Amino acid sequence: MQTQDLGQLINALQLTYGASQESVNSGEALLKQASMQPLYAISLLKIVDDQTQQDLVRQSAVVNLKTFLEKHWGEKKEPGHYVVNPEEKALIRATIIDALARCIQAKKLRSQYEDLIYKLVAIDFPKDWPQLVQQLVIKLQNYTSYEDLWSALLTLRRTCEVHQFLLDNDRKPLEPLVASTFPILEALMQKFLENYNEQSGQLVKVILKIFHHATHLLMPIYMRDFNAVAKWMLFFKTIISAQTPPELASFTQDSEEETRREKTYIWTNKKWASRIVLRFIQKFANKKMVDSDMADFAEHIKSTYAIGFMELFYKILTDNSQFQGPRTCLFALKYLYYSLKLDNTKELLKAHYDKLIHHVAIPKMQLTPRDDELWKNDPEEYIKRLDDFSLSTYNMKNPANDLLQEICQQTDANGNLMLIQFLTYCQNAFNSNLDPLTNQPLNLLKKEALLWGIECLVHQIQKIDAIKEGLESILEKHILPEFQNPVGFLRARACHVFYEYGTIEFKNKQNIQLAVQGISKCILDKELPVRVAAAISFSSILQHKEAQDLIRPQLSQVLEIYIKLMDLIDNERIVRSLEEIVKNFTNEITPYAHQLAAHIATIFQKYCNKQNQGDGDSDDDGEAELAASGCLEAIKRILNAPLQQESYVQLEPVIFPIINFALTESGCDFINEALEILNLMLYKKKQLTPGLWFYYPVLCYIIIGLPQETNVYAIQGLTEEQYILLDGCKKDWGSEFVTQMLGSFRNYIQKGGSTFLTQTDFFGNSFISLIFRFIQKIYTIAENGSDETDQNQVTTILIALIENFPGQIDNLIPQIVDFTLLNLSKEKKTNKFKMVNIGVLNMCIWYNPQLVQNYLNSKGITDQILQTLLQMEKHYKYEWDISRLIFALCQLYSLPQIPNYLLTASSEIGKLFVRLSTKILDLREEEESCEQEDQAEEEEDNQKKLADKIQDLEQDEEDDDDDDYDDEEDDYAELYDSPLEDYDAILLMEKLILTLQQSNPQLYTGLFSQLTQQEQEQMTKNIKEAKEQYDEWMKQKQQQQLNK
Repeated sequence: MQTQDLGQLINALQLTYGASQESVNSGEALLKQASMQPLYAISLLKIVDDQTQQDLVRQSAVVNLKTFLEKHWGEKKEPGHYVVNPEEKALIRATIIDALARCIQAKKLRSQYEDLIYKLVAIDFPKDWPQLVQQLVIKLQNYTSYEDLWSALLTLRRTCEVHQFLLDNDRKPLEPLVASTFPILEALMQKFLENYNEQSGQLVKVILKIFHHATHLLMPIYMRDFNAVAKWMLFFKTIISAQTPPELASFTQDSEEETRREKTYIWTNKKWASRIVLRFIQKFANKKMVDSDMADFAEHIKSTYAIGFMELFYKILTDNSQFQGPRTCLFALKYLYYSLKLDNTKELLKAHYDKLIHHVAIPKMQLTPRDDELWKNDPEEYIKRLDDFSLSTYNMKNPANDLLQEICQQTDANGNLMLIQFLTYCQNAFNSNLDPLTNQPLNLLKKEALLWGIECLVHQIQKIDAIKEGLESILEKHILPEFQNPVGFLRARACHVFYEYGTIEFKNKQNIQLAVQGISKCILDKELPVRVAAAISFSSILQHKEAQDLIRPQLSQVLEIYIKLMDLIDNERIVRSLEEIVKNFTNEITPYAHQLAAHIATIFQKYCNKQNQGDGDSDDDGEAELAASGCLEAIKRILNAPLQQESYVQLEPVIFPIINFALTESGCDFINEALEILNLMLYKKKQLTPGLWFYYPVLCYIIIGLPQETNVYAIQGLTEEQYILLDGCKKDWGSEFVTQMLGSFRNYIQKGGSTFLTQTDFFGNSFISLIFRFIQKIYTIAENGSDETDQNQVTTILIALIENFPGQIDNLIPQIVDFTLLNLSKEKKTNKFKMVNIGVLNMCIWYNPQLVQNYLNSKGITDQILQTLLQMEKHYKYEWDISRLIFALCQLYSLPQIPNYLLTASSEIGKLFVRLSTKILDLREEEESCEQEDQAEEEEDNQKKLADKIQDLEQDEEDDDDDDYDDEEDDYAELYDSPLEDYDAILLMEKLILTLQQSNPQLYTGLFSQLTQQEQEQMTKNIKEAKEQYDEWMKQKQQQQLNK
């Protein structure tokens, strides 16, 4: 086998782990130079194989090999990109499995080779590596050493792993692979289990992983054969039931010893077999979870195997005579949980509900010596393991809790609800401080587990009125006193329980005072987990006005405590609780606004730095991102407080760095929140500062882009952050954030006044021209796609432009009219698209009916356009759509020369006025009803804080009905005050009626003489109701102004 000069390569590899940076740089340069020459990969393979070389040399060689092949194996579009030649690729594919075998005993080399094989399979198999299946079959059948077999199994495992989550055609290569190799694996499993030891157990583990990867998502055709299933089920049962050596079966509370045991082949394989069997009952034994063609298979699994494994796992969980592996117990608990969802297994478990609660679920929910060790020595890690979903997934206490909740929904053989029985047991235990099962003093660990059970049963408990009525008594007797408990984990648990139940209505207001005192004491606790639990539960007690009154005098101290906690630990729930404080003390927060926002912004930056320093996949990164998002939510709450105008100016140095960061590549995870903050600042400010104006062209150029040759640094007077933002606009990357930008554009238009009409940006482009370019760019992007949503949304910006500049933009009206006419002429457009453009056209008529009529007359299409506006009547589904039509019609009927079409159709338009005004009132009534329902739902949501992240398998279906489009008016109205809100379309219509009665009786008669008696009465009723609503609305508005 030809190679490069191995001596030179070895020297270069040695330099890469040298003591000096100069040595490292020199070695990397030599390797880079060699990598551009043929036989580089082959040469590195040769060095890894050479067992006479130092371990560091071999490790460096395999790492460089993997890095090189990842970059240069596949074809890329970049010109001049080096690709490994076909001959070298073929040689590597032919020898890589053997190369793995030769170094398989060296773990660091083995793992690198496995990763490399995974990547090569993902790129080449099956198209460029069709012989892989045959390679594996030969090696599995004709292996000559343990290492040869092990390497073949690892390669098969990685190949299956590549296809684990693929679907349809991408998954097809897995079928012949499974069909060819699984019969061989069955023979190997039979052989290994007959002589089950540490060496054979290592290979059994790999085979179990192969099976897991191949079957986890979909069952391969080969495995749908009942005979094949029978063989594998026997293997799994044998592994799970395998006798445990005495040294691995004795009881231990040593966490290190527990971890060591979990890594032994006995417990590792029990874990993997249990995990696979769990998947069968979780999915493949449930007809609801499989396609129709798998229904018979599901029934077979349920009827043949579900009960047997349920009994096996039940025995493991109730066997207190020896140590049981935590991961095996975890999957056993989950198996019993899913057994309660199948009729045959559920029926058999019914007689054992009490034992499952008191001898399985509650004991497994108790704190462990490892928890105690973390509490004392690493409380931050303890807290993270409570809240981090990715960590808690493999915490045995959580499936035990799930099992308890599922059992409590069931009834026993006598029809008694298990929830009632469990709560009765808890109440007797708490009242007597004795365990009713043993009549011995109640163990504190068990008490904590029982309290946790009650905490997590909140949804079930609140559905039963008889229990709800007694909740205050339970909190008073058994939760409030625990705030003073000398044991830290019970103080913390009391806070967690109160978080779930603290929003109930307290008849005894003294209990609210006790709760405030207790939580306030806990938030100053010496133990961090207690302080965090108290900080989280604070949001619950704040739902009571009495609690707010008690906390208000100490608000500054409370805020200081939260800031210190947030600085100490990344916890999204603490930030969310702070949001509630800001929300409930909106009026009082003003004096602390700047200091609080500045602190939160500092903490936000800390979280972002932590996230950017991580690899993006770690648990810490996810928690930091959630906490950072929570910080921005809290800042939004502060900005929404009734601050003085100068406060917003003072907050700009705090807010702008956040917006600047979010509008860059490294901060784009937070762009939605940052755009909302920008819009809040725009909405709240009466006059826009230069700092706020800076972002208007930035938002435009994020969409329309800047020419690559633009030298942004030639602009004078910008900060470094601003230069970076403008330079980033060359990528025109922001089209996916159009929805979040809309509010800002509307508020720039409204608050900008004459500045918006006359101002130019850094490059001499007028603000007006930028808005039209922005809209056109979104239309162009959408035309190349299939979704009209962005087109519809940006079109409404034209409405904001028209309604905010009456009499000031005559020169723009023809351009806007042409834009809408072009859109209305397009084929295959939805009614939603047509209606938003009709809305713009109606607003143009409202703005200047004579100007628009003259322009349409010049094109000879006036009657045609008016006919289109009226023919779309059934698609006017929202109040603003209808109001704009009425505005336009009233303006047109006020002209000296009314369009002919309106004169000839007057009698029909009179009836239309009745229908439109009636529809407006119906929509207002419906909206009021929806608001009441939303309020009720919000109150219900405040009672529901836990979401079952694992079980949510349903997906919302999109409604493709063209007419049922989203209520964009809600988005339009959010944080933007339309100048036309002060006008009621029905009252404007009344004004037209009264004017025509006096000035044009003939037209009045033409419009309304054909109304039936019922229509006349309806019109009178509509006007009367509209007047009453308008008067009430004006009173509310005046009161709001007084409050401000």
